[in-house]
Amino acid sequence: MTCRLSTVAVCQCMTKVKVQLFPDIVDANDDVPLGTEGWDNWPGWGEETDEASKNASKKASQNDWLHACLVSLSPCGDLMAISRNDRAMLLKAKYEDQGGNGSGVGYEIIKELYDAEEKAKISSIMCLPLASHNKTSYGAQDWTCVIIGFTSGYVKIYTETGVLLLSQLLHEDPVLKLKCRTHETHRYVGIADQVEELTILYPKALVVVDGFSLYQTLRACRNQVARAAAGGSELMTPPPLAYKKWGLQEQDIVYDFVSCGVTSTNAFDQLCSSSLLGGYGASTKTSTSATYLYVTTGVGPYTGFFYAAEGSSQPMLSEVALNMASKLKTAFINQMSSTGSKYLGGWLGQSVKPNKEETRPKIEPPTPLHIKFGLPDLRRHGETLSLSPNGNLAATTDDFGRVILIDIGRGIVVRVWKGYRDAQVGWIKVKDSSESQRKLKKAARVAIFLVIYAPKRGILEVWALQQGPKVAAFNVSKNAKLLYPGYGVLGLGSTVSEEIITHQCSLIDADGAIRTLIVPFHLALSDKNSRRARDLQLLNELKGLLKEHKCDSCELQQDVLSKLRAVKAASIVQQGLERVLSTRYLEPATMQEIVGCILAQINSHEIQPGAVEEKILHHFCQLYQQLLHTYRDVCALKGEPPSLEAASTGDSMVGKRLSAYVDPHMRYACPHAICMPTCMHFML
Repeated sequence: MTCRLSTVAVCQCMTKVKVQLFPDIVDANDDVPLGTEGWDNWPGWGEETDEASKNASKKASQNDWLHACLVSLSPCGDLMAISRNDRAMLLKAKYEDQGGNGSGVGYEIIKELYDAEEKAKISSIMCLPLASHNKTSYGAQDWTCVIIGFTSGYVKIYTETGVLLLSQLLHEDPVLKLKCRTHETHRYVGIADQVEELTILYPKALVVVDGFSLYQTLRACRNQVARAAAGGSELMTPPPLAYKKWGLQEQDIVYDFVSCGVTSTNAFDQLCSSSLLGGYGASTKTSTSATYLYVTTGVGPYTGFFYAAEGSSQPMLSEVALNMASKLKTAFINQMSSTGSKYLGGWLGQSVKPNKEETRPKIEPPTPLHIKFGLPDLRRHGETLSLSPNGNLAATTDDFGRVILIDIGRGIVVRVWKGYRDAQVGWIKVKDSSESQRKLKKAARVAIFLVIYAPKRGILEVWALQQGPKVAAFNVSKNAKLLYPGYGVLGLGSTVSEEIITHQCSLIDADGAIRTLIVPFHLALSDKNSRRARDLQLLNELKGLLKEHKCDSCELQQDVLSKLRAVKAASIVQQGLERVLSTRYLEPATMQEIVGCILAQINSHEIQPGAVEEKILHHFCQLYQQLLHTYRDVCALKGEPPSLEAASTGDSMVGKRLSAYVDPHMRYACPHAICMPTCMHFML
């Protein structure tokens, strides 16, 4: 089984979405009107017309319009949002009849979001699914919200039908990125489970919203909206979100970030840091405190590591005093403005008018968060940053066309890919579902693959980590967009339900085709030092394939042959053939075809003198091929009418076939030949 790119959905309404978001783009057929290409309209030699350049730019924008949009696809695949400037289109998944091809998944437009009061552009968008806590469907997906960040600093949350649930101004700078972290249970003892949170990046600040409070607030707002729609009551103002705000210090420009969750340093690292800062006689703490790690990318330095100690985001005393003084001043001015005209003539004849700009909500100042260390590079500018599912690695892209793999725990670069300008990256987590792992009843092994999409080259690549090879490459459209959410379902807690996450990493094309990558686990074992492990993985997949099917078919035969041909070790190929020959529902013709193909593959090259296992496999295939031939001859004799000539001819032919199994040289070469006459006795 190899890696493949499978189409999971087709959006038929992408033309309508393009018309709504790009009303200035015309159809390619309408670029040049008919009848206007005569000699009178022929431009002079060396002259350049503005219309020709406009037509060329329109043709180019018709194809790459998706690159100018913000696209977010829910990890469950039920909702997709596409936005540009101040408009957003919400598309909901539905099952469509595709004629003779059966039913497929499509998308339809359900709402166009446009806020006339918000005179700002959409800078980030996210489709976040929420879990259900009902007894009948606990842990399943309940509904999906749409979180939109604006250049004005506002963050607004909508339902999947476009109803506004919450709007809050968290900072007075444009929103750069919206990212979410959902619950993930660690596979090893001693590592804390990661908490759920929503993180919002501003140019110089980072806002962190607790996931549990966000889930409860959104759930209460949605219930209130439903009751108001049913009973006709007025909506109440929802309470503001509780959040922490960090001011990112000592980094010039920040373009992207990742939240790595709770981390704790070991005693050795703490001792090294104390010795470097305080010298030989420095004292260390007996216990290390838990910290939150945030990694950023941008300019000066290229990558920064920020550690926030748990409980250090409380406002300082001076800030509390300033806030109290500001509130007392505002209350005093309001009181004097209301009573001044009656007693003091409006505070010595002047009336105080309230300022309309003071109605803007109060913005709390951020808590300074200093950078601990970074990866300096004066010429390199980081553009995007993506965290792996296990939280140990991060991939960043820059303006030099590099994709750099960073080890989060050690803070070093472990690998660099060159020649990927404007690249988009994603991750795929694959579990080992082989039969041997199920028998051990242990936690399944997990492999992480890095997906790199290069739109300039029109290629999609899958790489094994950390130093693994390229396991797959696909030629795709240059106008596509790689979608990697990086989160799951909010509100699951410790409930494990990864089956509802169907879109780990998807590729959406401008024509509406949504495809996802399917990567088998054994591709992570394709290194030269892990050939036997890879062959064992293929053998386990072959056993599982034969166990799943109940009848013979041509597709099953091709799958079995592909797995046997992919195995490198001759001894494991022999084990696979033994499993195939012991399968009851396979026809003798299928067994003979499989054995013949493996024998032809061995005969295609010269067997080396020291390849003992390959010689044994060669004799093994020869013996079973003769046995299958003899079995078919015996069956043919039983089906024919009794005839002396046919019987004598058949007996002589059967005798010649049987004489091969008592050859001492063949019996010595392969121990399986000892049981051949016994098997023939039962067949006769």
